[in-house]
Amino acid sequence: MGVVNLEEIVEQLGINNRTFQIHFKNQVGISPKLFCRIIRFNSLLFALDSSPTADILSFAIQFGYTDKPHLYKDFKQFLGMTPKEYKRRINNVNALVEKEVKKYFPE
Repeated sequence: MGVVNLEEIVEQLGINNRTFQIHFKNQVGISPKLFCRIIRFNSLLFALDSSPTADILSFAIQFGYTDKPHLYKDFKQFLGMTPKEYKRRINNVNALVEKEVKKYFPE
């Protein structure tokens, strides 16, 4: 679902947290925490794209966001826009696609 518990991973690997962070960053290029944020955010976007009329805050809770500021921070950092702007753009794209499809496949 996009929510990852780093402590569980470190425990399963049997290494200390700092060693894990160093090896992870050396191999992946970013910190494990940032990687988890990206995965969680990507999962949230996929869910939103699959349900464009759904409430963003409901999905945010489902994907482990504890409050609005954390959600808004990720939207701003990863997409450069607010959740409201993202939803508006997605709805505009969906409307354009629907309009084009109707041109070629009228009811």
